[in-house]
Amino acid sequence: MIDHIRKTRQSNIGCECLNIIRYFQDRKESDPDFYFAMEVDHFGTLRSVFWVDGRARASYLSLRDVVVFDTTYKTNQLSMPFAPFAGVNHHHQSTLFGCALLGDKREETFEWLFSQWLKGMHGVAPKAIITDQDAQMKKAIKSILPNTRHRFCSWHVRKHIAKQQVKLKSQYGDEMPTYFNNWYSARSISKYEERFEVIKVKFNINEGKDSWLTRMYSLREHWVDAYLKDCFWAGMTTSQRSESINAFFVGFVNANTRLIEFVGQYDKAVAYRRASESHEDFITLNTLPAMSFSNPIEEQVGKIYTRAILKMLQRELGDVMSLHREEVSKEELKVVHLVRKYFENKENWEEVTYEINSELNVTCTCSFWETEGVLCKHILNILWLNQVTSIPYRYILPRWKIDARYRYFGFVIAMKLQQNDDSMERGSIIRI
Repeated sequence: MIDHIRKTRQSNIGCECLNIIRYFQDRKESDPDFYFAMEVDHFGTLRSVFWVDGRARASYLSLRDVVVFDTTYKTNQLSMPFAPFAGVNHHHQSTLFGCALLGDKREETFEWLFSQWLKGMHGVAPKAIITDQDAQMKKAIKSILPNTRHRFCSWHVRKHIAKQQVKLKSQYGDEMPTYFNNWYSARSISKYEERFEVIKVKFNINEGKDSWLTRMYSLREHWVDAYLKDCFWAGMTTSQRSESINAFFVGFVNANTRLIEFVGQYDKAVAYRRASESHEDFITLNTLPAMSFSNPIEEQVGKIYTRAILKMLQRELGDVMSLHREEVSKEELKVVHLVRKYFENKENWEEVTYEINSELNVTCTCSFWETEGVLCKHILNILWLNQVTSIPYRYILPRWKIDARYRYFGFVIAMKLQQNDDSMERGSIIRI
């Protein structure tokens, strides 16, 4: 089969490769910031191709905090994996930061792609990336994106764990799944490590022995929620963004699509998706937001956030009055509360720290603000207790604001503006 695909690719090189080059050259005439790269093997056969337009390059500078990368689908007649770089815009819609068709899934292929993608983004690496558990991909990310937080798609991890549960039960006995789930669901790093020690002792697990359990433990910083709570993920924990984009392209491409046709259809699909973003921009800017509560904080953010993000905050506000709290410590400028639902297990109570020094600082162990960029119900409850009627500006994330909508000035100008924004925002909890 591999030989057949290689021969098919070789027989198409004269037509496919040259047509794609011509197409990309035409694109560059109309879009000077368009970037593309092609890789050929020693037979002169097209192996991989990557491209990204000027608008994606410019918008990436404001939305580069987290990227999803997935190679699950093959959507062309030469069975080349379709590999989009995806993220979310200010409306929490999927958006694209470039696309590739790959010759294979080897480490060196991924290294080539990530290197070309970085070149296309003028060397600006994402702060975080979500992928599946592919070992070759993991090595390439470590090599090319060493400072980027790498998370495994939680959906793939859960599916992987479900397959292993039967084997764990068979190998270690009926109690193992319960102990494993208790370990897996730990809400803090200390609890996670403590419960793994319990498993090691009870089931005589040798950490030096190569087993699925010890391998997953060694990779814990890539998939355990407790280790990932300090990083912004824009509401993404899975490769669902990439998968939804693949599903979206089903209406434009299929297994019989020639490569040159794929590139053209891809552009049509992207244009359709961007039209959806523009439509949401128009509605947000020309309609009054629907208010659910008589709450000054809701009124404040209703003028700042996009509709989608306002709804996220409204869901949190909706739970504020049903929460109970108890004070656990108090200093002159700092108070710590436990905040909970009335019948909630004590292990699930969240700790909220409210501190006033030169400015108001408030944190919660649920880490919703750190991971989602929106204040959680627990913090909002404590703000209400202290009669705080507006969210401090430092807790309004710029990437969720109405005025974060895309404006095209060209990539170089956008990059200079972003550098200015970064220098002005030093000291913020989360920068974009």
